Amino acid sequence: MRNIFIDEGNLGADPVLRYVPVPTANGTEQRPVLELDVRFDVQKQKSGAYEDVGGFWATVSQWGRLAEINHKLLVKGCRVLVVGEQSQQEYIIQKGERAGQTATALHIDATYIALVLLGVDDVVYSKRKPRQPDAGNHEFITENDSSDSIPFDSQQLQN
Repeated sequence: MRNIFIDEGNLGADPVLRYVPVPTANGTEQRPVLELDVRFDVQKQKSGAYEDVGGFWATVSQWGRLAEINHKLLVKGCRVLVVGEQSQQEYIIQKGERAGQTATALHIDATYIALVLLGVDDVVYSKRKPRQPDAGNHEFITENDSSDSIPFDSQQLQN
């Protein structure tokens, strides 16, 4: 059974991008994975207003091209919306008075991480690349096309 996770939180540190060897049919290839530590708030409604009653930390990972893009955009402290699948992972505590004990950590395998625009002063979009026509037999209207012809048969509309 899948445990879907959707929530907003703040990055506790700058994201880390690594390239991990992944087995494929042709050997192995290096795939990007972005790792984030995110603190999610827990709020309860009291008298019509929401009150912060704590929160929890989770390790979030995202794979693929989106991992590389988000690595360029996300920084410590920014607010993100995370959508993914959550799981628990056990580990052995290494330091402190609980050293040697088993603990459980929340992990989210994110399919989507979005920057929440709180605290963002400016957005700069990259220049769009021109679209390439597909291989089909389609007519494309260009910017220099001054004809007023409609690219479909008007007889089809009447039938």
